[in-house]
Amino acid sequence: NEMDVAFRQLVPGFRIDDFVRIFNPPAPNHIKIDVDSVELQILEGGRELLANETVKSVLIEVMKGPESSDFEAISRRLESAGFRPTSSDRHPGSDNVIFTR
Repeated sequence: NEMDVAFRQLVPGFRIDDFVRIFNPPAPNHIKIDVDSVELQILEGGRELLANETVKSVLIEVMKGPESSDFEAISRRLESAGFRPTSSDRHPGSDNVIFTR
């Protein structure tokens, strides 16, 4: 659908690992990822951060349905970094899943 846009705002975007290399922030203990359909790409861009033992948990909203994210691929990515799913909060159309070390 076409949209009548009254204002546009440019926003910089970074891969997680590039952001960490450039700005050197302290590593987080917990990460929340709540996006629509690009969860796996975000995780792929944060492999180095996810390998950091300081990160204790990742909460990720996973969409359900025909246009959903690939939950199995997301789980494999997080499990390869040492995380396991420990709880899930189910909602119509999505699940919030917490992965912990």
